[in-house]
Amino acid sequence: MKCIASLLLLLACAIPVVAQSQPASAPAQVRPRIVSASPLLTDLLFQMGLGDQVVGVTKFCLLPDGVHRDVLSSREKVDTERIVGIRPDIVLIQQNPEDFKPLQRLLPGLKVEFFRIETLADIDQAIARIASLAGDPQAGERAVRKFHADLDAVRQRVKGLPTKRILFATGVDPMMIAGTGTFHDGMIALAGGVNAAAGNYDGWKKISAEVLLSLQPDVVVCQVFPGQESQTAEFFGKLVSLPAVRNHKVFLVDDPRWTISSMYSAKLTADLAEMAHGDRRGNDLPAPTGGLSVYWIVGTIGAVAALLLLGGLLLALAGRRRKPAAPKEVAQ
Repeated sequence: MKCIASLLLLLACAIPVVAQSQPASAPAQVRPRIVSASPLLTDLLFQMGLGDQVVGVTKFCLLPDGVHRDVLSSREKVDTERIVGIRPDIVLIQQNPEDFKPLQRLLPGLKVEFFRIETLADIDQAIARIASLAGDPQAGERAVRKFHADLDAVRQRVKGLPTKRILFATGVDPMMIAGTGTFHDGMIALAGGVNAAAGNYDGWKKISAEVLLSLQPDVVVCQVFPGQESQTAEFFGKLVSLPAVRNHKVFLVDDPRWTISSMYSAKLTADLAEMAHGDRRGNDLPAPTGGLSVYWIVGTIGAVAALLLLGGLLLALAGRRRKPAAPKEVAQ
């Protein structure tokens, strides 16, 4: 019994020593609270798995199903009072940073971080920067790997397929098209196409129906605004000489993420490849009424004029080649 008692006494004495020898556990890292004042940045935050840190968004932000956040700002107005009430650590923006100066005076430690994202390459940089600000760089690394893997899958799928002239547009009154330097330009290239607006237009440009006809796209993807579905379909239905209309490759889309460059753009690039190269048929367009469409007449006249001009040039060249040489002067 004395042996057992002695052993228990030794164990009792040893336990505190062991406990004291264990290193103190590091305190849990406090992640910054984030307000996103941009639908694009909100989309990235949730796709990167950082949605739990988001405490406020705009009324235009698209959140995952079942997820709700306080609406604290819009592109037109910053609700300073409400943002101060939730005391975020960081506000991510794409609008004018000067609009947030009053907010920073009320919250001196607040970080306001501006992002410019226009191309697919800009998305990589934005992901890495957001992850760093959120205190989780590994989330950024994982997101970039997945984004590139999804884009590479599209590139492999269209490898060797014929190149299609693709145009991305929004609205019809007016119509805006995505030219060189937009993320749509990169999506079109990855989807096995060439941007029908490239070389003529940089960035976003407003165009007329006559200009649209001159671009001759094989495929058109047009984002439709609410309430303009019928108007947009009727507009394209009149453009019977447009290759995209003849080939039933006019796609009217209403998902706002077609104009939000984010990781979701990889999925939309895959959709674009299917639209251009697959059997997927575009929207049914109403036939033009009231006789020949003015757009058809303009397009036809333009095509005939171009052919006549080309024919005239060829005839002129042929005439120059057949022209006999001048007779040599005979000496008297």
